[in-house]
Amino acid sequence: MARRVDRPWWKPIWEFATHMLVGVAIFVLLAIPPVGLHLLTDFLYLRRWASDYVVNGLTFVEYLMFTADLLLCVIFIFRAAAQAGRKMLNEKP
Repeated sequence: MARRVDRPWWKPIWEFATHMLVGVAIFVLLAIPPVGLHLLTDFLYLRRWASDYVVNGLTFVEYLMFTADLLLCVIFIFRAAAQAGRKMLNEKP
């Protein structure tokens, strides 16, 4: 059975907004290395300082890093939304 909690109606919305702000900030911070890796691979490819094998390997790592970051960001958003929904229904999270 869920426990009823007395709290202002705007409190869950405020908490959700702050979670989204922090989540997006972390997403951007974690997306910086793949962007840097992309710039590096473009530079290496255009200058022909590395073989295609190395450039393709770095590109794979870049995509892998960004995909993992994006997936974790989506999971974070859904979990924060579910928690906010439970709080808006005055249920214990």
